[in-house]
Amino acid sequence: MTYRSRMLVFVALNLAGMAVYFYFNQVFRVFPEEGGMPSRTGNAIYWALTQAPILLLYFVVNAAVLVAVVRRARKFRQRSALYPWLSVIAMWVAVVIVVYQSGHGFGAPQFLAAIATCAFG
Repeated sequence: MTYRSRMLVFVALNLAGMAVYFYFNQVFRVFPEEGGMPSRTGNAIYWALTQAPILLLYFVVNAAVLVAVVRRARKFRQRSALYPWLSVIAMWVAVVIVVYQSGHGFGAPQFLAAIATCAFG
């Protein structure tokens, strides 16, 4: 398996993890107007059983891949080997921010519109 195909598999697996993370966020999401009300959604236990293991698994896997990518980048003197990893980490950061903001009444469309406003004036 070539390096390029391994990186494509790495990116695809991370995208699948992001989709699962979004799915569990939608299933167990607390709406701002329901905050503090007893219900099955938004309970910290559900988050700890569904979303936290996903984040932990991908954190560990991505950290291990980072070590391998840095070794490859040093060995072959290719900084471009880091680009797929950096793009995946940027996507994970965006996913976590969007999920966090959606739980506080500032959903993904508003969040992306605010980013676009800041970026493009």
